Amino acid sequence: MNIMRVKRKCLELISRIEEQGAYSHLVLQQASQSGGLSPEEFPVLLQMTRGVLEQRGVLESHLNPLLPKGLSSLPIEIQHILRLGAYQILFLDRVKKRDVVFEAVELAKGSKYRRLSSLVNAVLRKVGSEDKAQVQAQPKDSTLNFPEWLISRWSEQFGEAEVSEFCRASDDALPVYCRVNTARITATDLKEVLAKDGFESEVSEFSPHSLRVTRMPSKKRITSLDAYKDGLFFIQDLSSTIVADIASWTKPALVKDLCAAPGGKACSIALSIGDSGSKVIASDRSPSRVELIKDLIKRLGISNIKTSVSDLTKGKRSASDLADLVLLDGPCSGFGTVGRKVDARWTTKEDDLTGLMKLQSELLDAAADFVNPGGYLVYSTCTIDRGENEERIAQFLSSRSDFEIVKLDQYLPAELCTDEGFYRSWPHRHKMTGAFGGMLGRLLR
Repeated sequence: MNIMRVKRKCLELISRIEEQGAYSHLVLQQASQSGGLSPEEFPVLLQMTRGVLEQRGVLESHLNPLLPKGLSSLPIEIQHILRLGAYQILFLDRVKKRDVVFEAVELAKGSKYRRLSSLVNAVLRKVGSEDKAQVQAQPKDSTLNFPEWLISRWSEQFGEAEVSEFCRASDDALPVYCRVNTARITATDLKEVLAKDGFESEVSEFSPHSLRVTRMPSKKRITSLDAYKDGLFFIQDLSSTIVADIASWTKPALVKDLCAAPGGKACSIALSIGDSGSKVIASDRSPSRVELIKDLIKRLGISNIKTSVSDLTKGKRSASDLADLVLLDGPCSGFGTVGRKVDARWTTKEDDLTGLMKLQSELLDAAADFVNPGGYLVYSTCTIDRGENEERIAQFLSSRSDFEIVKLDQYLPAELCTDEGFYRSWPHRHKMTGAFGGMLGRLLR
């Protein structure tokens, strides 16, 4: 293994994520498929990249006291090198501190801030065994790895205990879920197919269409399997499959998914209603993102779904535009997915959230005009934040008396339902990403 190659790649990915706004799960996926690393190097890259991002708060709490003006006073490239070194020293058992320090110094020497290599050496030498023992002995406070404003906000919404459990679970790996292509194979048969490649799985307790992978061979990637390439399944977190199930329960003849890219929920809905002659129209305003939907449809071989490029905030509605069920899986902070997309907790700022909620309300208003009288509107997000969820629906209903809440406890287990009748999943309770869904019915008038 070439550890310096892995570390340089790690620093490159962290730079893209934190400085350029790239999504962590996408850059890691690209790295896994690029062929630039050997099979034994990629797991190390994955561990270090996720670890530095997840433990950012803890790492900075150890590094800041060692620098007169704090970590933020240094060039960003040196900050990344120090955090990577500190992560190895504090969290990894099978590393030698002298090797970590030496490698960090070499990385600094190879940067345009060569003059700071001696500082890197001095700082990391002070991150010692006492710090590591302290980190491992103390109860883990995962709230340190989230911005203070978020912890304060969520504590007001859900209480400190719930938030602490959510943050802890967000630092742990979540299971991989496969949405079964039920047009081609049953869940039971797919289990057997996956088992032949060494992947053990079980049907989820919350959706018959979803398999939870319980064991994965260390040297195989599930997206490299023939079963994946042949379209027998696609990767979809259980929380998203449940949203698609909710949208399918009323057996709508026509479904419109208005922010559909990359297409997982639209395809899942199409599979669930496929044997009834119903169809799904999956749209997005970005032509390139619509291409992603088309690629998924082609791989899965689904025939009852069509795509379109459209901006739902523009143009007037006519009777031909209406659908029995409209899904608005709107843009959101992604706070429910921070266990998989570890950058989301840091990249969204408090001011960003205000603008995001305004956009969500605008999209919800626009989406409602696509719903047939007697039809349904499903609003979903991959965030736990009440401001993006319950408050958006409350604001919508305050101006739209022709809609009412359809309580989901008639469809879902009680543990997935809120007191208001909405769907909410939690990683620490349900072993899936945090998500929200609300169903609204349009009254016949």
